Amino acid sequence: MNAPKRLRIAGLLILFVGLLLAGLFYATRLPDDGEDVGFVTRQEILQMERIGGKANVLASEMRQWFASLWQGQHLAFTLAYLSAGGCGICFGLAQFLTGRSSEDEK
Repeated sequence: MNAPKRLRIAGLLILFVGLLLAGLFYATRLPDDGEDVGFVTRQEILQMERIGGKANVLASEMRQWFASLWQGQHLAFTLAYLSAGGCGICFGLAQFLTGRSSEDEK
């Protein structure tokens, strides 16, 4: 079995397992209790801005957003997107290797 075919099989396996896990996490997720753990109040944002500037506030917001991707329903969607991206990368590499091997044969 050549490398492009292996990459395509690996891509399909990544997609299948990723979507299966995403569906499992989505179906068994815990209901949201409405409490956003780790999010700061307006007064804390102003204090952070006073101490570290706007970059500190932006970094804090980015950290909170990234942390929210790994909880509850967002985790299922994150897994689905990552598995689709991994599959796309595998297929793209397989296509690249297929094009290179046909040029080498000429």
